[in-house]
Amino acid sequence: MIAAFCAAVFATGAMAQEAETTDTGNEILPASGEFGLGFNVVPLVSYLGANTNFSQGNYVLGNNAIFGKYMLTGSTAVRAHVGVTSTYSSTSNYVFDDTQNSPDSLVTDVLNQRNHRYTFGAGYEVRKGKGRIQGIFGADVMFSWQRNQSNYEYGNDFSIGNQAPTTTNNFFAGTASPQGERIVSNEGGSTFGAGVRPFVGIEYYFAPRISIGAEFGFNVMYQRQSEARSITEYFDPNEGTTGAVLEDTEFNAGRSSVNLNTGNFNGAVVLMFYF
Repeated sequence: MIAAFCAAVFATGAMAQEAETTDTGNEILPASGEFGLGFNVVPLVSYLGANTNFSQGNYVLGNNAIFGKYMLTGSTAVRAHVGVTSTYSSTSNYVFDDTQNSPDSLVTDVLNQRNHRYTFGAGYEVRKGKGRIQGIFGADVMFSWQRNQSNYEYGNDFSIGNQAPTTTNNFFAGTASPQGERIVSNEGGSTFGAGVRPFVGIEYYFAPRISIGAEFGFNVMYQRQSEARSITEYFDPNEGTTGAVLEDTEFNAGRSSVNLNTGNFNGAVVLMFYF
């Protein structure tokens, strides 16, 4: 999408490159001391259905990032990007009630999920050009934090007489079966990332202090994931005098990685307002 956007900007700007003011004399480009605020319009356009084939790509800040700039001069700026994603979901599934001898008696299993992702970028930008089309380049430093967690609740309990209760084995398919051991929680380790992102791009000012732009970057990111943990439960008939429900905890070691990749051309098309 960004490649198509760049081609459209050049085609449109070729006829308007000399214009630095409107017919009424208003300056088009932002000046020293002005602020810019913007957002990625790709998710909005996709939501409105203008092109359901838009790819969201692997844009490093995520699709819901907010963009801010402060113009140091007419050709330089400091900038910051912030992206926040927090999702909470609950999925329920009906299963047979093991305490009743009736196919019409049901209990509910529930999967609760929490996903959090926070990203921040700050950098320096230089712009070159005349008129409505401005080429931009510079570099950002990037930071990110992410964590995922799942918790399970079951309608059928373990007991001495029911050591393999009917339990959902796939919440999204809605299937269930007797389970002698089942998961209680799954906590993914926190993932911290840091890196740098050199970039180049284009801004086209179609109105005074209002632009639409696209960027292409090269990401160098270090990521460190901490230890993850999953907990399962089962019934041990030999525990105590009547048996008991016990838990096992499994730990998965953390890991680290260094990722080098170019920013996806389908990543972001940013609408900016300067004031």
